[in-house]
Amino acid sequence: MFLIIFKVSQRKLGTYKVFDDLYISFRVGFMQVWDMLTVPEIFSKDSAFFVMIKSDKTVLPDSLIFSATVMFSSMYGTSIAIFAIHFVYRYVTVTGHSLQSTFVSWKFIIWLFFPFVFGLLWSMVINLTLTANLAGDLLLE
Repeated sequence: MFLIIFKVSQRKLGTYKVFDDLYISFRVGFMQVWDMLTVPEIFSKDSAFFVMIKSDKTVLPDSLIFSATVMFSSMYGTSIAIFAIHFVYRYVTVTGHSLQSTFVSWKFIIWLFFPFVFGLLWSMVINLTLTANLAGDLLLE
């Protein structure tokens, strides 16, 4: 995939090529590996959404299973941030907005850093509020 990005993609795509192709490709690749390592089971019931990693289906030690669940879930927050930046970039490009200059200078690094910050925020919120509890256990029965 990376060979196609570098050899086939048009040179004039510039920053868009870096962000859309490389950055998102690395993230998707990481998520695929993480999914294979953790083998999460995702359930929903009414408005509740559950992500569980069973110890008999993963190669991770028991001590890391909760952290792996938090990390897997926080990847959703990272995805939302990536989509947001993607659409901001498209908007400023189409409209010629003054923010367009931030995508072609060193400031582009700030845009790339934003999903990591947002993912960390999601990890902290998930870690603090969404641990296993009696109400969730009763709902899953």
